Amino acid sequence: MLHTLVGGAVIASGLTAVVVIAGPLPAASAAVATPTKVISVQRSAAVGAFLTQGGDIYTFGDNSAGATGLGLTTGVTETPVKMAAFAPTGEKVVQLSVSGSGSLATASGVGLALTDGGHVYSWGYDGQGGLGNDAALTNQSTPVAVSPTWASDKPVYVAQVAGGGRVVTESGRVYAWGYNEWGQTGVDNGGGNIATPVEVTSLYRPSDKVVQIVGGSASMIVRTASGAVLSAGTKSRGQRGDNTTDPNGYNTYTPALGQPSFTGLLAGDSIVSIGSGTSYYFAVSGTGKVWGWGFGQSGRLGDGLGTHDQLTPLAISPTLVDSGDTIASVEIGGSGNTSMLLSEQGHLYTVGSGNNGMLGNGATTNTTTFGKITSWPGRAASDPIVDAVMGSSNALAVTQSGAVYTWGNSLVTNQGGIGTGTQNQSATPPNIVSSPVLLAQPAAPSPFTDAVDASISGTVKVGEPLTASGGTFAPSDASLAYEWKIGSDTVSTTSSYTPKLADAGSDLVLTITGSKSGYTNSVSTTTAQTVATVQGFTGTVQEGKTLTANDATGTNRWIISTSSTCATQAASVTGATLALSQTTAGRYVRLLADVVGSHRQGNLRRSDCGVHGTALAGWRHDCERDEG
Repeated sequence: MLHTLVGGAVIASGLTAVVVIAGPLPAASAAVATPTKVISVQRSAAVGAFLTQGGDIYTFGDNSAGATGLGLTTGVTETPVKMAAFAPTGEKVVQLSVSGSGSLATASGVGLALTDGGHVYSWGYDGQGGLGNDAALTNQSTPVAVSPTWASDKPVYVAQVAGGGRVVTESGRVYAWGYNEWGQTGVDNGGGNIATPVEVTSLYRPSDKVVQIVGGSASMIVRTASGAVLSAGTKSRGQRGDNTTDPNGYNTYTPALGQPSFTGLLAGDSIVSIGSGTSYYFAVSGTGKVWGWGFGQSGRLGDGLGTHDQLTPLAISPTLVDSGDTIASVEIGGSGNTSMLLSEQGHLYTVGSGNNGMLGNGATTNTTTFGKITSWPGRAASDPIVDAVMGSSNALAVTQSGAVYTWGNSLVTNQGGIGTGTQNQSATPPNIVSSPVLLAQPAAPSPFTDAVDASISGTVKVGEPLTASGGTFAPSDASLAYEWKIGSDTVSTTSSYTPKLADAGSDLVLTITGSKSGYTNSVSTTTAQTVATVQGFTGTVQEGKTLTANDATGTNRWIISTSSTCATQAASVTGATLALSQTTAGRYVRLLADVVGSHRQGNLRRSDCGVHGTALAGWRHDCERDEG
């Protein structure tokens, strides 16, 4: 829903028309139903956004400068709306990042998306070159391609950092563009903004590639694959973490890299997650240790102090409500004053400013120690939180099943509020939603229709090729999976199978499963069919040995012949077996079998009538000589 404030008038937005209501709004609308589950969430000072497994992007918030990417430039989009598709045919968006403009004077937002084909798109405010596609600095209300200055070196990671984009390529090269007044891109160009991507040569480390980039309005830190942390930009509040500060505040241009050190980081442990708030940072190691540094106002560092600047990473010991919890990652959006940590078990812990209800635990006052968010309406204990983000006055989180939760300032004129389209004016303080409420969840799966039962084409018999048929589903673009089972054992997962001699006499079953995102799986299974044996016999053709017909259920007649072609008959024996004796020595043996009422005689290979000492299992035997 779009909310455009123009003196209480009804405004036609192109999406919908909305009446601006003075006073309490109606109850919250139902949760947005997404076609596939949400896998990541993003929040800046201007916009909330989330990405689904199918590559769809939903946004809400301030449309100024096109920040929502919905083709709008004025008003506020109050509830999540799906952006129009823009990825090239056959590709989908796999990573989403949003941020504020970077300028302290404006909250206009910028969005960035990466497809699985390595294409990068941006939208929103371009006044500082944040879109990375032209020197004209033209705002864009729908996604446009970022200038691919990396040529054929495919992008594999993107980050939007306070009005500027970052790209990491397959080779490990890092490119940056946009806001660079304090050298926060790591590009030393004298402090000018960058209109199109430029390589940050100081971050090229082919043997230890950059894997994560975060930043506030005037600084940036990166994490490499080995866990090294590097910083660039202002050090006015100790953001660089290298024990330096600057009394001139934001007036110092510092593109050279700094490197924080982490006291207490043990050998064999390394930094696995970093996060940024407003002028401060956090890092988490693989064993769950936490460090914080930078601007400590409002208790946001969680160190129990709450007012000082921390110039080097300080080890923090969050009080974890659940003793089995291990902190896994930092979940801050780069523009907030409230910090959030996510445990491996899917629990969220917050600290810092309680303004706007950002702590998510019902409190609205600041705290200097971490507390757990416990209220998640409708969430099962078995559905952990997998991603979360803090904005300046609103927060988002998503569970493993794709349920999105929101909390914070619900005033819709405040960057779309919490995305529910309603204001909680009866709250104390007014409009504050201080515990999570459901915002979006996957649509109920649709069933397949007109499913055709699975069947087997071919004769279910040893050596006979079989093909799966049936399993035709609507929609027709379903993915099909096959499983052939002999008894309880899976013998093939392709669309065909040829029974082996060892399968003879066992039951064969075929199962075809149709699947498609947004639909419940459809499973079709055939009735069991017994695998028939092949004509012929097994055993060694030698005096004293016994030959056994492969099909013991039919009428089997053994021919004893003096002819190498078995053309003449010296003797005949009926039965499932033939005992070779001195009387058969030097003679040739042929098996004639009546299978399922049909007389079948071999003659498959003339060479079968030659002299063989051993009959190989699985041959369809014609004529073999008893070697005596």
